Amino acid sequence: MSWVGNKTTKLFSPTQLNETNIIENGILDAFNLTRNGGPGPTGDAPLFDRLLRGLNVTGASGCPPAPAPCIVGTTMVNGRVLTGSMALRGLSTTNAFLANGDVGGLANFINTTSSFTGVNGGLLRNGGLPENFIVVNPQFARVVLEGNNSSSTYHSFQSLLTKRFTNGVYGQFSYAFSKALGDNQNAAGSVVNAVAGGPTFGTDVATLRNNRNRRLDKGLLSIDRTHILKANGAWDLPFGPNQLFLSTAPNVVQRVVEGWQLSSVFYWISGAPLTFIPGTTASPFVIGTTGFRSANTADLVGKLPKGIGQVEKGNGVVQYFSSLSVKSAPPPNFGGDPNLPSRFTNQVVVDSSGNIVLKNPEPGTTGNTAINMPGITGPASLGLDMALSKKVRIGENRLFTFRTDAINILNRPIWGNPNLNINSTTFGRITTATGNRTITFNARIDF
Repeated sequence: MSWVGNKTTKLFSPTQLNETNIIENGILDAFNLTRNGGPGPTGDAPLFDRLLRGLNVTGASGCPPAPAPCIVGTTMVNGRVLTGSMALRGLSTTNAFLANGDVGGLANFINTTSSFTGVNGGLLRNGGLPENFIVVNPQFARVVLEGNNSSSTYHSFQSLLTKRFTNGVYGQFSYAFSKALGDNQNAAGSVVNAVAGGPTFGTDVATLRNNRNRRLDKGLLSIDRTHILKANGAWDLPFGPNQLFLSTAPNVVQRVVEGWQLSSVFYWISGAPLTFIPGTTASPFVIGTTGFRSANTADLVGKLPKGIGQVEKGNGVVQYFSSLSVKSAPPPNFGGDPNLPSRFTNQVVVDSSGNIVLKNPEPGTTGNTAINMPGITGPASLGLDMALSKKVRIGENRLFTFRTDAINILNRPIWGNPNLNINSTTFGRITTATGNRTITFNARIDF
């Protein structure tokens, strides 16, 4: 028995510099005012008036509730009949951002779109704002700073029991109880549960949950496996000369039954830690409540049922969280705006009693759950491989070996991780698996 651990510092990790700024430039305030205030002066953000003033926003015409003045068909933003906020609420390209709280998505749209002006970034120029009003380097989609910013630790209790090869039997058993922690969660591609083809944290590599607080990314690493149990062994079958069985059989029979060996490898590994994310419905990316290129997690507002996380097969689907389900989230008030309710697609995760457990974070906040939540793991892996071989001496210096290998002899699937997007109708379902039984035959001659 032993303790094995290590600590690494100055790990290579990237930082996304071209994240959309929504705080100092007032975009978050304008977003919330437009989203929550509804039609009329209480829902009109001066910043959006400035960006869109004098531009024809086709498809965004609309009338505020009476008795406010209205000219049907008006598409030019003038700050009175059609305000910038009204245009964004009425335009199908942008009102989904507002309805679902995706302030990062709207900020990126403003920063990059050529709509209404014919040139990328034209809205900022139309408002007389600097080119870097939203991102540091608007000439690039993303700018990554590579540095030695991260660290990790690994601690484990390990035990090993070995029986040396005696009397035709060999065996070895090992067990490890471990924890891997670090703050380098997204350096390798920003993918949640990549082995399962899971959803993506952000829109590219080098994403943090909050560029202003790197410590939010400190937690379990995706490589963490709490329990690892392995065993292997070999057994020379007791048949033939000087063996327990058929030692006095005719020579032909002894030649057939001697030299057989059975070997096997067994393993059981606990699942990977999981992350609940507020993904969008139309893509694998998250709702950007703090930025367009930020990682994000869901808000835990209730109590997760004990013992969640069991593979259950039935009705043509494989479900992992049988005690959890999704339903449409209670829509915000939207200040009475008629355009936003139909664009609201956010969901909540509820328990078997209908109590809300997980929801989308509010604009300007990141989810309060951790990346790779402690105690919430994916399906464990179990495997048994076996081999049967026979050796035949065909001369003084030559040995013929015939061998059959059965990989995953139990034909047990190794399930991928479930869909962790709380805004997906297939939340909690497992759609990937590996581990087909494979049998191979081979032979060789040693001389």
